[in-house]
Amino acid sequence: MKSICEKYLQYEQPESAMRYLNQVWESRFEHDRLVLLDKVCVQMGDRQQLKQIRSQLFQSEQSYASFMLSATFFNRLSFVKSRMFSANAVAASRWTSMQPVHCPIS
Repeated sequence: MKSICEKYLQYEQPESAMRYLNQVWESRFEHDRLVLLDKVCVQMGDRQQLKQIRSQLFQSEQSYASFMLSATFFNRLSFVKSRMFSANAVAASRWTSMQPVHCPIS
């Protein structure tokens, strides 16, 4: 549906795009739908609806950005932990594989 709406907007037919944009989209495509609605409102000059859509976009982008920020943080944290664990495992294996050395006293 996104590509259909983009074509309607490309050929300056925002009313035709609205037929698709007013339908229910899967939640994972909601941001795309809002971006397209924004473009439709700009072409139609509907400032009132544009204000509402941009508010929704701002809120969705904030939650998306905070999700990505936390995901990045947790991915890095797990990477650091795994590196620490593997470094400790290597050190422990070296320690346990050491053979006692006999040093005679002269």
